Amino acid sequence: MNRLILVGFGVLAIACGPQTSIKVSPTPSATTRVVPTTAPVPQSQVYKIGDKVEIYNTAKTTDIAVTVSDFNVVKDPNHYIEPSKGRFVAVTMTIENRANDPYKTSVFLNSELRDDSGQSYLPTYVPGVPQEPSGEIAPNDKLKGVTAYDVPTEGSFKLYVKADFLGTGQAVFDLGAPR
Repeated sequence: MNRLILVGFGVLAIACGPQTSIKVSPTPSATTRVVPTTAPVPQSQVYKIGDKVEIYNTAKTTDIAVTVSDFNVVKDPNHYIEPSKGRFVAVTMTIENRANDPYKTSVFLNSELRDDSGQSYLPTYVPGVPQEPSGEIAPNDKLKGVTAYDVPTEGSFKLYVKADFLGTGQAVFDLGAPR
């Protein structure tokens, strides 16, 4: 009973908390800052491969810079594992921790790949593809990795990267079709 009451209070606190949206303000450098705010924003900016985007969470305890550097079809997947949806693709991403505290990231919690119809795809393990960028990143350090996905043979894709698993600060990368 006590757990049920605590869960109820937790859900109520989240539901009644401040609603956030994203404010995008370009800076003079090659880095773009994405900062949550309580003011509504008409439309989020969509970034492209090669853009370095800085993302904060609402509490500003997370300060990361994300760069997506490549999106391609996995050329020679392991012959023992066949894609169930059509093909394997790989997203190469670098995450920089600009905060004073360590940052824990997981591609399962902090990113989402969607096709142009809105269908989302989970990361998948493909032998021979380097490790995804998941783990702890020390302050002022970075982590680079490759995330594989099983997707249909046609379509364009977007990658949604969140500052935290609640999605209170996120950037959207238009990846297009894989090469």
